[in-house]
Amino acid sequence: DWSSDVCSSDLACSSTCWVIESRLKSDGSLNWATTSEPDDGTLDSARAVTHDGTNLYIAGFENGGTLSETNCKTGNGCYRVEPRRATDGLLNWASTTAQRGGTGALPRAIEYDEASGDLYIAGRDNTTDSGIIMSITTTNLLNWRYLNIVGGEATDLTFDSNNIYVTGLDQGNNCDDPSDNTCWRIQSRAKTDGSINWTVEPG
Repeated sequence: DWSSDVCSSDLACSSTCWVIESRLKSDGSLNWATTSEPDDGTLDSARAVTHDGTNLYIAGFENGGTLSETNCKTGNGCYRVEPRRATDGLLNWASTTAQRGGTGALPRAIEYDEASGDLYIAGRDNTTDSGIIMSITTTNLLNWRYLNIVGGEATDLTFDSNNIYVTGLDQGNNCDDPSDNTCWRIQSRAKTDGSINWTVEPG
Protein backbone atom coordinates (compact mmCIF):
# COMPACT_ATOMS: atom_id res chain seq x y z
CA ASP A 1 0.00 0.00 0.00
CA TRP A 2 1.09 3.59 -0.53
CA SER A 3 -0.21 7.09 -0.08
CA SER A 4 1.02 10.53 -1.09
CA ASP A 5 1.16 13.93 0.55
CA VAL A 6 1.59 15.72 -2.79
CA CYS A 7 -1.34 18.11 -3.10
CA SER A 8 -2.36 18.71 -6.71
CA SER A 9 -4.26 21.83 -5.70
CA ASP A 10 -0.87 23.47 -5.20
CA LEU A 11 -0.49 23.61 -8.98
CA ALA A 12 -1.27 26.98 -10.58
CA CYS A 13 -4.93 27.33 -11.49
CA SER A 14 -6.84 30.61 -11.59
CA SER A 15 -10.29 28.97 -11.51
CA THR A 16 -11.70 25.44 -11.47
CA CYS A 17 -9.47 23.23 -13.61
CA TRP A 18 -8.45 19.69 -14.44
CA VAL A 19 -5.54 18.02 -12.67
CA ILE A 20 -3.66 15.21 -14.47
CA GLU A 21 -0.94 13.16 -12.76
CA SER A 22 1.39 10.31 -13.67
CA ARG A 23 2.56 8.11 -10.79
CA LEU A 24 4.68 4.99 -10.45
CA LYS A 25 2.64 1.83 -10.01
CA SER A 26 5.11 0.41 -7.51
CA ASP A 27 4.92 3.09 -4.82
CA GLY A 28 2.71 5.92 -6.08
CA SER A 29 5.56 8.43 -6.35
CA LEU A 30 4.86 11.33 -8.68
CA ASN A 31 6.37 11.35 -12.18
CA TRP A 32 4.70 14.55 -13.34
CA ALA A 33 1.58 16.63 -12.74
CA THR A 34 -0.11 19.25 -14.84
CA THR A 35 -3.35 21.21 -14.94
CA SER A 36 -5.69 22.01 -17.79
CA GLU A 37 -7.80 25.14 -17.51
CA PRO A 38 -10.33 24.90 -20.34
CA ASP A 39 -11.93 28.28 -19.60
CA ASP A 40 -12.55 30.83 -16.88
CA GLY A 41 -15.78 29.19 -15.75
CA THR A 42 -16.37 26.86 -12.84
CA LEU A 43 -17.13 23.15 -12.50
CA ASP A 44 -14.57 22.09 -15.12
CA SER A 45 -13.60 18.51 -14.28
CA ALA A 46 -11.68 15.58 -15.74
CA ARG A 47 -13.81 12.44 -15.47
CA ALA A 48 -12.24 9.48 -17.28
CA VAL A 49 -8.93 8.41 -18.79
CA THR A 50 -7.52 5.70 -21.04
CA HIS A 51 -4.25 5.22 -22.92
CA ASP A 52 -2.75 3.63 -26.04
CA GLY A 53 0.77 3.08 -24.77
CA THR A 54 2.02 6.44 -26.05
CA ASN A 55 -0.73 8.91 -25.19
CA LEU A 56 -3.33 9.44 -22.51
CA TYR A 57 -6.87 10.30 -23.61
CA ILE A 58 -8.76 12.27 -20.98
CA ALA A 59 -12.47 12.99 -21.16
CA GLY A 60 -14.09 15.62 -19.00
CA PHE A 61 -16.44 18.56 -18.71
CA GLU A 62 -15.88 22.16 -19.78
CA ASN A 63 -18.47 24.39 -18.18
CA GLY A 64 -18.29 27.11 -20.79
CA GLY A 65 -16.76 30.39 -19.61
CA THR A 66 -16.16 33.55 -21.61
CA LEU A 67 -12.83 32.19 -22.92
CA SER A 68 -14.36 29.02 -24.34
CA GLU A 69 -14.95 28.21 -27.97
CA THR A 70 -18.10 29.69 -29.47
CA ASN A 71 -20.02 26.42 -29.20
CA CYS A 72 -19.22 26.13 -25.51
CA LYS A 73 -20.07 29.51 -24.00
CA THR A 74 -21.59 29.94 -20.55
CA GLY A 75 -24.71 27.81 -20.25
CA ASN A 76 -23.65 25.47 -23.08
CA GLY A 77 -21.21 23.21 -21.28
CA CYS A 78 -19.29 20.71 -23.40
CA TYR A 79 -17.58 17.38 -23.38
CA ARG A 80 -13.84 17.95 -23.72
CA VAL A 81 -11.28 15.39 -24.88
CA GLU A 82 -7.55 15.91 -24.40
CA PRO A 83 -4.83 13.57 -25.71
CA ARG A 84 -1.61 14.07 -23.74
CA ARG A 85 1.82 12.51 -24.09
CA ALA A 86 2.20 9.87 -21.39
CA THR A 87 5.88 10.64 -20.76
CA ASP A 88 5.38 14.25 -19.66
CA GLY A 89 1.70 15.24 -20.02
CA LEU A 90 2.27 17.50 -23.02
CA LEU A 91 -1.03 18.40 -24.72
CA ASN A 92 -1.37 17.12 -28.30
CA TRP A 93 -4.76 18.68 -29.07
CA ALA A 94 -8.00 19.47 -27.32
CA SER A 95 -11.58 19.35 -28.52
CA THR A 96 -14.88 20.57 -27.17
CA THR A 97 -16.80 19.66 -30.31
CA ALA A 98 -17.42 15.98 -29.55
CA GLN A 99 -20.69 16.68 -27.74
CA ARG A 100 -22.44 19.70 -26.31
CA GLY A 101 -24.82 19.06 -23.50
CA GLY A 102 -25.38 21.90 -21.04
CA THR A 103 -24.27 22.00 -17.42
CA GLY A 104 -24.19 18.46 -16.09
CA ALA A 105 -23.22 16.87 -19.42
CA LEU A 106 -20.60 14.55 -17.96
CA PRO A 107 -18.59 11.87 -19.71
CA ARG A 108 -18.42 8.81 -17.46
CA ALA A 109 -16.12 6.48 -19.37
CA ILE A 110 -13.57 6.48 -22.19
CA GLU A 111 -11.85 3.45 -23.71
CA TYR A 112 -9.21 3.05 -26.43
CA ASP A 113 -9.58 0.24 -28.96
CA GLU A 114 -6.16 -0.88 -30.21
CA ALA A 115 -7.64 -2.91 -33.06
CA SER A 116 -9.57 -0.04 -34.66
CA GLY A 117 -7.59 2.88 -33.26
CA ASP A 118 -10.83 4.49 -32.07
CA LEU A 119 -12.00 5.95 -28.77
CA TYR A 120 -15.39 5.09 -27.25
CA ILE A 121 -17.00 7.59 -24.86
CA ALA A 122 -20.10 7.12 -22.71
CA GLY A 123 -21.88 9.61 -20.47
CA ARG A 124 -24.80 11.99 -20.15
CA ASP A 125 -26.22 14.66 -22.45
CA ASN A 126 -28.04 17.13 -20.25
CA THR A 127 -29.73 19.04 -23.08
CA THR A 128 -31.80 16.00 -24.02
CA ASP A 129 -31.67 14.34 -20.57
CA SER A 130 -30.25 11.23 -22.19
CA GLY A 131 -27.34 8.87 -22.02
CA ILE A 132 -24.89 9.08 -24.88
CA ILE A 133 -22.39 6.76 -26.52
CA MET A 134 -19.99 7.87 -29.27
CA SER A 135 -16.95 6.79 -31.22
CA ILE A 136 -14.22 9.20 -32.32
CA THR A 137 -10.80 8.69 -33.85
CA THR A 138 -7.61 9.60 -32.01
CA THR A 139 -7.35 12.58 -34.38
CA ASN A 140 -10.80 13.82 -33.28
CA LEU A 141 -12.98 12.75 -36.19
CA LEU A 142 -16.48 11.63 -35.23
CA ASN A 143 -17.32 8.09 -36.36
CA TRP A 144 -20.81 7.89 -34.88
CA ARG A 145 -22.89 9.14 -31.95
CA TYR A 146 -26.17 8.05 -30.37
CA LEU A 147 -28.38 9.34 -27.59
CA ASN A 148 -29.31 5.95 -26.20
CA ILE A 149 -31.04 6.33 -22.85
CA VAL A 150 -34.03 8.65 -22.51
CA GLY A 151 -34.20 10.06 -19.01
CA GLY A 152 -30.92 8.58 -17.82
CA GLU A 153 -27.22 8.25 -18.49
CA ALA A 154 -24.59 5.81 -19.69
CA THR A 155 -22.18 5.08 -16.87
CA ASP A 156 -19.58 2.64 -18.17
CA LEU A 157 -18.53 0.60 -21.19
CA THR A 158 -16.29 -2.21 -22.36
CA PHE A 159 -15.81 -3.95 -25.71
CA ASP A 160 -14.66 -7.09 -27.48
CA SER A 161 -13.64 -7.78 -31.08
CA ASN A 162 -17.02 -6.85 -32.56
CA ASN A 163 -19.21 -5.08 -30.03
CA ILE A 164 -19.39 -2.41 -27.35
CA TYR A 165 -21.26 -3.13 -24.11
CA VAL A 166 -22.75 -0.13 -22.30
CA THR A 167 -24.28 0.04 -18.84
CA GLY A 168 -26.40 2.85 -17.48
CA LEU A 169 -29.53 4.18 -15.85
CA ASP A 170 -32.95 4.43 -17.48
CA GLN A 171 -35.62 6.70 -16.02
CA GLY A 172 -37.87 6.67 -19.06
CA ASN A 173 -40.52 4.14 -18.00
CA ASN A 174 -39.03 1.49 -20.28
CA CYS A 175 -38.09 -1.01 -17.56
CA ASP A 176 -38.96 -4.68 -17.80
CA ASP A 177 -41.05 -4.26 -14.66
CA PRO A 178 -43.89 -1.84 -15.60
CA SER A 179 -44.21 -0.73 -11.98
CA ASP A 180 -40.59 0.46 -11.88
CA ASN A 181 -39.65 3.65 -13.73
CA THR A 182 -35.97 3.53 -12.77
CA CYS A 183 -33.78 0.60 -13.75
CA TRP A 184 -30.50 -0.51 -15.23
CA ARG A 185 -30.00 -0.43 -18.97
CA ILE A 186 -27.50 -2.76 -20.60
CA GLN A 187 -26.87 -2.50 -24.32
CA SER A 188 -24.77 -4.23 -26.94
CA ARG A 189 -23.81 -2.11 -29.95
CA ALA A 190 -21.77 -2.79 -33.07
CA LYS A 191 -18.33 -1.17 -33.00
CA THR A 192 -18.51 -0.28 -36.69
CA ASP A 193 -21.53 2.02 -36.62
CA GLY A 194 -23.02 1.96 -33.11
CA SER A 195 -26.16 0.13 -34.19
CA ILE A 196 -28.00 -1.76 -31.44
CA ASN A 197 -27.65 -5.54 -31.15
CA TRP A 198 -29.79 -5.89 -28.04
CA THR A 199 -31.00 -4.00 -24.95
CA VAL A 200 -32.14 -5.30 -21.58
CA GLU A 201 -33.63 -3.21 -18.78
CA PRO A 202 -33.97 -5.31 -15.65
CA GLY A 203 -36.21 -3.69 -13.06
